[in-house]
Amino acid sequence: APQIFAEGTGYSQMTEYLHENMHAVILETVADVTLNRISVENAAVGLLFNVPIQRDSLLLASEINVSYTDLPVYLQSLPATGLCFSDSSFRPNNDAGADTVEIGADVTAPVIFSACTFAGQPRAVIDADNTSFISFYHCNFGTWWNVCFDMQGDTFLAVSPVFKTQNKKAALGQN
Repeated sequence: APQIFAEGTGYSQMTEYLHENMHAVILETVADVTLNRISVENAAVGLLFNVPIQRDSLLLASEINVSYTDLPVYLQSLPATGLCFSDSSFRPNNDAGADTVEIGADVTAPVIFSACTFAGQPRAVIDADNTSFISFYHCNFGTWWNVCFDMQGDTFLAVSPVFKTQNKKAALGQN
């Protein structure tokens, strides 16, 4: 970014650079965090959670709005207590063809979504490569390109979901 300013190039080049490289909110090595009323737009990654597994921590996120990002939420690692999102909205950048929420292989803790909206048209709404327990309570799911849930060996629970599929069936991944 400093080179862009130094060379005096235009606003569009600066905006493109920031969009391709910016991670809006990164949480690493934290304990007992509550995120509330946060909005993120036009970033490469909206929220990145990389909290050590051995850390005894409580992570809560409410009224989060992440939109037009290449990857709205990436969970790289979580403490054993897990993470809870409530009353939040996630919309990926449709041009990116990315997932809405990606859950990495190191996440073994529970992930809870309560009264959340998954909008836009991602490749998959949830892409999980782990063995965690994922639950959805009263969540709304928009459309998707491939599958709604692409989970490898995960256990999940969906209570009162609403699927707006536009002639597509709510689909699960291979497992």
